[in-house]
Amino acid sequence: MSAFKHLTLLFVEDQNLLRQSVGDLLTPLCKQLLFAVNGREALDIFLQEKPDLVLTDIIMPEMDGITLTEHLGRLSPQTPVIIFSAFSDTHNLLRAIELGVAGFVPKPCNDDKLIATLEKVATPVVQRHQLSGLRNELLQSVEQMLGGGPQLRAIAAQVVRIARSNYAVLIQGETGAGKSRLASIIHGLSPRADQPFVSVQLGAIPESLVAAELFGHEKGAFTGAARKREGLVGAAKGGTLFLDDIDAAPPCHTGVIAPVSG
Repeated sequence: MSAFKHLTLLFVEDQNLLRQSVGDLLTPLCKQLLFAVNGREALDIFLQEKPDLVLTDIIMPEMDGITLTEHLGRLSPQTPVIIFSAFSDTHNLLRAIELGVAGFVPKPCNDDKLIATLEKVATPVVQRHQLSGLRNELLQSVEQMLGGGPQLRAIAAQVVRIARSNYAVLIQGETGAGKSRLASIIHGLSPRADQPFVSVQLGAIPESLVAAELFGHEKGAFTGAARKREGLVGAAKGGTLFLDDIDAAPPCHTGVIAPVSG
């Protein structure tokens, strides 16, 4: 199966016989093959159909391939353009290089060369589509976990963006709003998901013991410290530490979820 089996390709060529022969070659290999006879027509088709790849000749009436490439670079910088030409004009070839075209295929057409170039250029496009699809699936999954409504959808989008990062996250909300559950979801989506998720409610710990609970203590460090104890930060090593009610003072209830490096 070709790398561009699920992609739409726009082929721009003013020579009828060549356009037909290349079309016969590529039609079975891609999702959809669109045709244009010059750059102006190609630009109109691009705006309507949003193809994934563009394969274009250089010398054409009304609008040449270089001018088309310039327009596409402004409209859709991520869309790869492959030049299909005899390269007899050095000026156009250098200009194409300056514009950052994704590939070159010489005329007369070599079928293997053409297909190999398209597959090479198509691979990162396919990967980008796959990643986008995974992100959409992940977003839908998080939305289902959080529930409906525009506000929760916005939160779900934020969760998907930050879950893969190593930044500390501040979660704000009234008591019972679901801060702990949201923190657990973020941890479950993170690269630390197979490591500990340690939640501590700071408001329930006497102020004098907060440091010992978080960072541990040695035997005899204070009255009642009968043995050495690892703190909660140490217990969360490699995972996530959720500090619930970090300010421990109503009416502002907050929580911080922080990755703990190994």
